[in-house]
Order: sequence, then structure tokens, then C-alpha cells
Amino acid sequence: MIKATRGFSLIELMVTLVVLAVLVSMAMPMLDVLDKRRVIGAAEAVYSEFQFAKSEAIKQSRDIRVEVIDGNEWCVGVTDKDSCICTTTNPQDNNACTVAVYDVAEDEAIDVLRTVRAEEHTGVSVLDDTGFPVEFDSLRGMLNGVGNTVELQSEDGVRLDVVVSRMGRIRLCGQNEPVGGYPQCD
Repeated sequence: MIKATRGFSLIELMVTLVVLAVLVSMAMPMLDVLDKRRVIGAAEAVYSEFQFAKSEAIKQSRDIRVEVIDGNEWCVGVTDKDSCICTTTNPQDNNACTVAVYDVAEDEAIDVLRTVRAEEHTGVSVLDDTGFPVEFDSLRGMLNGVGNTVELQSEDGVRLDVVVSRMGRIRLCGQNEPVGGYPQCD
């Protein structure tokens, strides 16, 4: 009678560990790419809101503001009012970050909610909101005041800045290195 053995031999265990180590080492660069993509996605969304604010200021011939709240629960909001709270999600709320946009189908201006929030971009935080809100003027889309920067960072330290110059130029750049095709900040 042959006795059945149970368990793994040392050789089988070692081969399994080597295969697992190879798979993990292959997956690590992919995690870095995902981390960069999170920051790039958030920065491009913030960049888009700044571009919208600038173009609407010129198009509507009135000043448009961009509000920023920093931290892990960050948000960015665009408004044509004196102020707004970008965490507000109901466009009918008086504190919501809305911009009156002309609706051709309705033949009237409607308030459109314009925000980007942390919950839409997990794993990304805004480091500093000093100097916000900023306001684009209605004549040339320049800032009323000095330029400013929104600093976005991933959990692993990948950082991408949205820089707005006094002249109204909006650009993306990597703080410590080029990130995803965007140059390093100068």
C-alpha cells in the first residue's frame, strides 16, 4: 500500500515564490503609471475649469472667479457671483459654483454647475490654496491680481501644478520632474 503525502515540497514552494516575485516586479511599474495618470487626470480637469473661466469672462464680458479649497477633500469651482462654495453640488443652491450660460434651445441663460472635486479623483490632494480665489477680467482674460498655482499631488508624491500667470496664461508642469508629457516647472 502506497501512503499519500500531503503538502508542498521545498522545491515547489521555492518555484512558487520565484514566480510570484517576478509577477510583482512586473506589476510595480504599472502602479507608478496609474499614480501618474490620477494626477494628470485631476490636473487636466482643474486646467479645463480655468480655461472655461477665462473664455467665459471674455465671451460674457464680465469677471469670472475660480475658488479653490485645498487638502484631501479639495475642490475647484468657477462662478460669476462674488463667491461660492465648491463643495456644494446642487446648482440651485445660492452658494453653488455656477456660471450663467446661454442655452440656445431654451433661449435663456441657465446656471451651470462648474466644479471639480476630490471624490472624482481619488488618491490626489491639493497642497496649497493660498491666494485664491482668482478672477479673470472681462476685457482680455487676464487675472485681476497676481498669478497663482494649484499644486496637485498623488499619494506617492507625483506632483503636477496648474499655473496661472498674471497675464492669464494657464499651463501644466511637473514640480520636480516632467510628468506625462508636461515639462518641469521653471
